[in-house]
Amino acid sequence: MEADVLELERSSVLFEDKCERFAVREQVYTSQYYPYYNARLKIMYPWIKESAELKWGADVRIIKLIDLTPNSGEKVCIIGTLFKKTTLQPTILKELSEEHQLIPQPAMEKYISAEDVVFLQDERETVQLIGNFDVHSVTTGITIAILGYEEDDGNKFLVEDYCFASFNETVERPLSNEEKYVAIISDLGFSTKSSINLLSARNMFVDFVTGSGVGKQNIEKAAKVVKVIIAGNCISKDVKSQEQEEQKKTVSWSKKTKSHTLEVLKVIDDFLVQIGKSIDVDVMPGDNDATSVMLPQQPLHPCLLPKASVLSSIRCVTNPYSASFDSTVFLGTSGQNVDSIRQYTNLDEPVDILERTLLWRHLVPSAPDTLASYPFSDKDPFVITECPHVYFAGNQKSFNTKLIELQNGQVVRLVAVPQFESSFNCVLINLENLQCELVAFG
Repeated sequence: MEADVLELERSSVLFEDKCERFAVREQVYTSQYYPYYNARLKIMYPWIKESAELKWGADVRIIKLIDLTPNSGEKVCIIGTLFKKTTLQPTILKELSEEHQLIPQPAMEKYISAEDVVFLQDERETVQLIGNFDVHSVTTGITIAILGYEEDDGNKFLVEDYCFASFNETVERPLSNEEKYVAIISDLGFSTKSSINLLSARNMFVDFVTGSGVGKQNIEKAAKVVKVIIAGNCISKDVKSQEQEEQKKTVSWSKKTKSHTLEVLKVIDDFLVQIGKSIDVDVMPGDNDATSVMLPQQPLHPCLLPKASVLSSIRCVTNPYSASFDSTVFLGTSGQNVDSIRQYTNLDEPVDILERTLLWRHLVPSAPDTLASYPFSDKDPFVITECPHVYFAGNQKSFNTKLIELQNGQVVRLVAVPQFESSFNCVLINLENLQCELVAFG
């Protein structure tokens, strides 16, 4: 096997890191989320306005909510951010209320109900939306243009039509006749009790990407893989559960329980070194990993992976993630945005949710409402300023992919990356033609 690794001549690729906008340089928590939503609206307003004028004509009247006039009968366009009042949304106040008798709210697959209502907010005012609008197809935080009339009572706006901020510019992708691949894998599931099948699957993955597997065909394929992206959750969710259970059983507060996380990180460190000696690897954090869950999640600290962090081929990156390979732009997350939107809308398929967030031009519109986020006051890093060619979400229950063409004519490959811990699968993206291939290791 060693001979195969030495003979491997890996393809080269022009790589550009685009994660800088997700880096949190100053962690200031004195700001409220009101400036955050205002910053989002300020960034997206010109795009929304342009989309509205393209759809309804340059003479469409766009006004602020404060200028709405009841009983005018005039059709107008209003622009703002959606706020969805969800009756079933879990809150700490509900859990602590006497009427719930301190019983925690049960976890639900969907937090939607017939009582849900949606409002539009701009910098100063709020109005409830009714009419031609599916409340369950959206989440809080989406920036939108609404065409319609104000109701007689002045408290509701009758929706006739609506639009989002479309992409008008395309990102050119050079033609290529050379086969190159980016491998995306998520939920490697490292724990103290990994099954034999999972251990075997991880070893097979290492053999594949390093070219250590027997057979000329495997070596030739491995040589064309230019990058491995680990899309979150190197650590299994079972590790945190195990530590919490042991903590509950500890009678004395002074007695410390064993840190299984540190034990598992040592194994992950060795695993990354094994791969990093042969190929470049970008490691995104996920919900289960040893970093803050607040989005954007910051890179794993080098001290957690002392051996891997000294290798130039191993990069701990942010979640969300963005980069380009030979001018093919990748954008992706570890899946929290998809999972949250699925819970609070009638959308189910991950690729459909990814498509919808492209339509909204926002990676995580439900943050900070249903997902924890840093309280930005003068920017919103989750706004999609550049249309990607490949858009992925990790840690999904099953694999799925779709090729779509946006209004601007740009083709985008959407990918739901399956959990490796349960599927033993990774995904290969062909930079030549954006074809997507599922590779099984067990």
